[in-house]
Amino acid sequence: MHDAELDAVKGLKNLVGEFQIKNLRHEKDVTVYVNVVACGVRSLSLEWDSHAPKSKYNATSPEDGKLFQDLEELAVNGFNGVTLFSPDISSKMVKLTLRRCANCQYLPSLDQLLHLKVLLLDEMIKLEYISNKDSSSASTTFFPCLQELWLTELPKLRGWCKNGVNDLTASFPCLSKLVIEDCPNLATMPLFPTLEEGLVLDTTYWRPFELTMKHATAAYDEASSSTSPPPSAPLSKLKNLSIVGIKDCKVDEIKWETLNCLRFLRFDSLPNLTTLPKGLQRVTSLQELHVWRCGIKEIPSWINKLEQLKKLAIRVCSSLKSLPEEIRSLHSLETLEIEDCNTLLRRCEKEIGADWEKIVPIPYKRLGPISGR
Repeated sequence: MHDAELDAVKGLKNLVGEFQIKNLRHEKDVTVYVNVVACGVRSLSLEWDSHAPKSKYNATSPEDGKLFQDLEELAVNGFNGVTLFSPDISSKMVKLTLRRCANCQYLPSLDQLLHLKVLLLDEMIKLEYISNKDSSSASTTFFPCLQELWLTELPKLRGWCKNGVNDLTASFPCLSKLVIEDCPNLATMPLFPTLEEGLVLDTTYWRPFELTMKHATAAYDEASSSTSPPPSAPLSKLKNLSIVGIKDCKVDEIKWETLNCLRFLRFDSLPNLTTLPKGLQRVTSLQELHVWRCGIKEIPSWINKLEQLKKLAIRVCSSLKSLPEEIRSLHSLETLEIEDCNTLLRRCEKEIGADWEKIVPIPYKRLGPISGR
């Protein structure tokens, strides 16, 4: 760091709120910068120069973690080292973002961040495990405040714990939103039965979802048989669900009746999905249903049981040839979108298509190619 740059930072002692440092080249720059940043800064973003040399920095000493203990939010972008700082147990951090840390093989002890509410890990191409601890050591304090978790573009990620037999001994007690995208090797992770805001499973293993439903359901059934007040069924508060590009997914085996708060559902890039899962007819809370790039051949006649369905979107489903007669009686339906489904579009052609009369009552219809083509 040049003396002029350091003097400029020292002149910001009254700075509060957010602070961003770009074009870092060496790990020692972090220590120098952070030590002079005003204590009023609650959100710090560190971004490395994309041409910075690979670092051998091994930031594991307590002093490193204490640099960040007063921060509420920290974003690290493009760090080129192998390991990151170790957070201090007294840290106040509520949001941590680690992005494009291409050589990072190990993460700090994130379970030390007892106040953490949001964790985002993105483009960590060498990361295989998030924790080196034995999963059997997990306690009831396992990420007690975490509400939102993003795991995106982590091609080598295998599981949460490296040394544990599996991750089933731990579960997120407060997690409301979980996004897993482009993690094709993620076979196990802690259970997530409390999700409420949303769940996205995109190009990853089906097993984490399957295990959450299976084991959480068993625990629910056992607790329900006791004299204490029954707990919530797993994922019973979930409002939004997207299942995308998962080859081994078994949507017919989902206990759809427990997802009684579900409002939004998207099936995408599932060539083996030839019809909607039968159990879905019991999710009468559903308001939006999207079926994109699937092998679906029919919309079942029970579609009219989804009494709150307001939007139905079907895109790039060439095997779907017609709509059921029962769609006429789906009086809640306000929007119908059919895009790039050639046969179905011909049948829905205004006034002359065989299915046109079925969809006339629907107020808003978009029938044609995908927007932007």
